Amino acid sequence: MDLILHDLGGLADGEISGKELPLLSHLLDTLWDKRSGGALTVAAYRATGGVRGSIAASAERAWEKLDETDRVRARAMLVHLVYVTATGTDVKIARPLPELLAVAGGDRDAAAQVVDHFVSARVLVADAGSVELIHDAVIDAWPRLKSWIQDDRADAALRQRIEADALTWIESGRNRGLLYQRGRMDVVAEQNPRLGDLVSARHADDVVALSPNAVEFLEASRRQITWHGRRRRAIIAGLALAALTALVMSGVAWVAKGRAEAERSTAQFQQIIALSDSMRDEDPTTSSHLALAAAHMRPDSDVAYSRLIATQGVPLANTLRGHTGPVYSTAVSADGSMLASASDDGTVRIWSLGEESGPTRLGDPLELSSKYMASVSFSPDGRYLAAGGGDGAVWIFDVSDHTAPRRVLDRKVFATGAVHNVRYAPSGRLLAVPYDDGTVVLVDTSDPTSGSFPVVSVRGHEGAVRTVAFRPDGDVMATSSDDRTVRIWDITDRAGPVPLGEPLRGFEDVAHSVSFSGDGKTLAASSDDGVLRLFDTGDPRKAYPVGVPVRAHTGGVWSIAFLPDGRTLASASWDGTAKLWDIDPEERYLDEISPALTGHGGGVATLAVTPDGNTVITGGQDANLRVWTMPHTRISVVDAALTKPSVSRSGTLVATGSYGPTVSLWRVDEAGEWSRAGSVTQPRPLGGAYVCALSPSGTILATAPTSGGSVQLWDVRDPADPEPLADPVPLGTRFTSALAFSPDGATLVTGADDFSVQLWDIADPARPVPWGAPLTGPENLVRSTTISPDGRSLVVTSADSRIYAWDIADPRAAIRTEIFGGHDAGVNTAAFGRDGDVLVTGSDDHRVLMWDRDAAGNFTARPTALRGHSGTVYSVSITRDGTKAVSGSDDGTIRLWDVSDAESMREVGGPITDTGVGRWQVVFRPNGSVVAAGGDGVLRMWNLEADVVAERICHSTSGRISDILPQFDLPVPGREVC
Repeated sequence: MDLILHDLGGLADGEISGKELPLLSHLLDTLWDKRSGGALTVAAYRATGGVRGSIAASAERAWEKLDETDRVRARAMLVHLVYVTATGTDVKIARPLPELLAVAGGDRDAAAQVVDHFVSARVLVADAGSVELIHDAVIDAWPRLKSWIQDDRADAALRQRIEADALTWIESGRNRGLLYQRGRMDVVAEQNPRLGDLVSARHADDVVALSPNAVEFLEASRRQITWHGRRRRAIIAGLALAALTALVMSGVAWVAKGRAEAERSTAQFQQIIALSDSMRDEDPTTSSHLALAAAHMRPDSDVAYSRLIATQGVPLANTLRGHTGPVYSTAVSADGSMLASASDDGTVRIWSLGEESGPTRLGDPLELSSKYMASVSFSPDGRYLAAGGGDGAVWIFDVSDHTAPRRVLDRKVFATGAVHNVRYAPSGRLLAVPYDDGTVVLVDTSDPTSGSFPVVSVRGHEGAVRTVAFRPDGDVMATSSDDRTVRIWDITDRAGPVPLGEPLRGFEDVAHSVSFSGDGKTLAASSDDGVLRLFDTGDPRKAYPVGVPVRAHTGGVWSIAFLPDGRTLASASWDGTAKLWDIDPEERYLDEISPALTGHGGGVATLAVTPDGNTVITGGQDANLRVWTMPHTRISVVDAALTKPSVSRSGTLVATGSYGPTVSLWRVDEAGEWSRAGSVTQPRPLGGAYVCALSPSGTILATAPTSGGSVQLWDVRDPADPEPLADPVPLGTRFTSALAFSPDGATLVTGADDFSVQLWDIADPARPVPWGAPLTGPENLVRSTTISPDGRSLVVTSADSRIYAWDIADPRAAIRTEIFGGHDAGVNTAAFGRDGDVLVTGSDDHRVLMWDRDAAGNFTARPTALRGHSGTVYSVSITRDGTKAVSGSDDGTIRLWDVSDAESMREVGGPITDTGVGRWQVVFRPNGSVVAAGGDGVLRMWNLEADVVAERICHSTSGRISDILPQFDLPVPGREVC
C-alpha cells in the first residue's frame, strides 16, 4: 500500500485528495485480476505497470477494440478532453456530454457508444451530464493520446481560443461587435482550412472538433462577414450608379482604397498576433519578435501590449550561425567571456560572449577532423582549449590570443574509437578523454608548454564511455557508459585511479551524461531513455539514488549541467528541447521550470551554462548555436505551492509563504534585482500552508498557518536574522488565516474565530493587546482581510459571497458600514487602491468587482463586472493610483484590467501569462510591476513598461523584424523596430 500511495502522491504533487480515488479504484480492479492466491502482491502491482502503466494499458486495450470509424470519433473526443497549455503540462478538462458528442460528427448515438466504451474501461468518468478523463495522469501515461496532443497542439490552441471567444460572445448576449471580422476569420481558415467551411462539415459525418457554441459563433461571424460584404458591394454599386462627376467617382475610389488598406492592415495585425500565439511554445524567440512587431504596428492596441508584456516570462535566444553540420559540444570559459563549439562539420569555432552588441565569432574556424568534432573543454584559467574528434584524436590549443589559437597538442590518439567528451579537471592539471573502447585516458596537462603529456588509462566499463564529470574538489570522477551504468572513481592518486563502490544501475538505455552539483553532494545522470536520475554522493563510496527518476524528455538526453546555484539542473535532448529543473534541497525531487527552450530545427545535443547562471547555450542538429537569455523575472523559491506575497511600503522587502515550513524574505534593489535576504522556519502545518504579512515599514512579519490556531510576530529589521517577538498569539481559528496591518503598523487584524476578526494593538509587538471585542457578521468562513491606505476602512471577505466593512478610525470602537451589490459566490480576496476610495475583489464566481467608497465609508459595487477568468479568482491587487488592477486565478491565467474610468473598465488585451500551475497569487509592487506566486513554487515578475520589455527583446536576440516578417509573407515595417 505504501508503494501505491507513493506513486499516487507523485501524480498529485505530494497531496493525495479525492481526485485520485477513481484512479485508485481503477488500479485496484486491475490489481485484483492479477492477485496471487487471494493476495495482492508487489509483483502483481509491478506487473500492472503501476498507477501509470495500468491506466495506459486499459486505454490502449479499449482503443484496440474499436473499428476505424469509431477510432476517428474517439480521437476527436479524447483530445477535446485535454486543455493544451503553453508549458506542455497539459491538463484534463470536463466537457458537457452534448458538446463532446457534437465534436465527433453527425452520428450522436455512435459517438455516445464510444464514450460509454471508454467509461466502462475506466479511462473516462461521466458525472452530472459532463465527461472527463479519469485523471491528468492519462495524458502522460498513454503514449497514443500524448502523440495525438502533440500532433494536434497548434490546432488545439486555435480551437481553445475560438471556444473562449465564443463563450465571451454568448455571455455578452451575442454582441455582434465580438464576432470575428474578415481578417481574423482568414487567419482561422489559414491555420485550419477545415474550420473555414464549417457549414458543410456540420451536416456531414465528418468530425468538426468544435463545440456547438463555437460552431454557432463561427457561422455567425461568417454570416456577418457575408452581410457586410454584400452591403459594401451594394453601397459601392449604388455610388457607382449615382456618380455623376469625376470628382464624385474619385471620392468613392479614395474611400474604397482607404477602407481596403485599413482592412488589409487589420488582417495583417491579426495574423501577426495569431502567429505570435501559435509559436510561443515551439519558438518563443520568434513569437516574441512577432509580439514586438504587433506592438510597433499598433502601439495603442491592448492585445499587442498584453502579448508584449507576456514575453518577459519566456527565454529568448540569440542564434549563432557558422557551422554547417550538427553541433555536438559547447563549452564556456570560466570568466564567461568565451564560447567554444564542436560540430559534425569537422570544425571547432570560438566566439566572444563579452560584447555589448551580442556574441561574435573570434578568428577563423579550426578545421581539425575529416569525420566530426565531438567535444570541447576550456581549462579553468581559460588559457587552454581541448578538443576531441570522431577519429579518436585530441587537440589542445593555447587561446591566450583568442583570434589566433596555437596548438600545443596536435591530433594525438590515445585509444581506440571516437572521443565523445573531453573534460578538464577543476585544477586544470588533468584532462579526461573517454573513448569508444571503454577506456578513459587521464592526460597530465600540468606543463602544457613542455610538449609532454603523460597519460594513465582507466578501464571499468563494458561499453563506450560517453561523458566524464569531476567533483568540484577534483578528487572524484564520474563516468557514464553505453553499458547502462555510471561509475565513480577516486583519482587522488593520478597514477592509479580506483573505482568507488558498485556501478550505479537502473538505466533503461545508454547512460549518456553526468554532472556534479556545486557542493559535490549530488550527481545527476541522464540516459537515452529520456530519464533524469539523481544520486547522493556525500560519501562517493556509498552513492545511492535520491528523489524520483523523472521522464524528462521524449528523446535521449545527451547533455546535462548544474547551474551555479546548485539547485537548478539543465538538460538537452534529442527531442528538440532543452529544459531547466528545480531540485528540492531536502527531498531532491526534480520539478520542471517552464517554459522549455525550444526553436532548434531538430535535436539538441549539447548545452553549457555561463558562470553567472543567467545564460544557457545550446547546440543543435540544425547546425546553430542558441545563446539563451533566461527570464530574470523568475525565482525558484520552494518545492511547494506559494501563498500570496507581501510587500513593504518601499517595495524593497518581500515575504513569501508556502505549503511548506518556510517563509522566505527577499531584498529588491533599485534595478529590480532580487536576492534572498533570509527566512523563518516553523513546524510544517498539517494539511495547509503558511500565509504572511509584512508591516508597511518592513520591520515586522506576521505568519499564520492556514489550519488556524495562532499568529506569530517576527522582528525582521535584520531579515538575515529574524527573531520571534514573544510566543505565538493563540487564536480561536481552525480554517481562517487572514492577516493585515494598518498603514501605521500599530494595528494587526487576524481571525478571532472562523466567522469573525480581531483587531490587535501592536504598538508593543512583543505584547499584542486586543482592540475591543471581535468584529462579527460573516455567516461563513472569513477568507481575507485588508485595511485601506488611509487607515479608515477595514474590509473582510467571506465564503458566504459577501464582503463586510467597518470604519476603524478608532479601532477600539469599530463602526459597521454598508455594502451595496456584490458577488454570487464566495469572495476570496480584496485590495485597496488610491487612499482607500477604490476597492477590488475576486470571487469563486470567476468575476472581479470594483467598488467605490463614499464619504460615509460605505461601499458600492460598480455595475459592470470584469469577466475573463474561467476559474476561481484567488487574488487581486490594484496600483496605488487606482487605475490598473491585476487578478490571478486557478484557470492558469493572470489578467490586467484598466479600471481608471468606472464607465469603461476593460481587460488590457489577453492574459499576461497562461502558464500557471495551481492558484496564482498576485500583488503590485509600488513601482507598478506585478509579482506573482505560483503553485509550482516559483515567483514571477512582470514589468509593465512596454519600452523596457521591447529593449529586452532587442538586446537578447539576433533576429530583426525585417528579416522575420517576410518569412510569413508579411510586409516589412518602414523602419527597424530595434
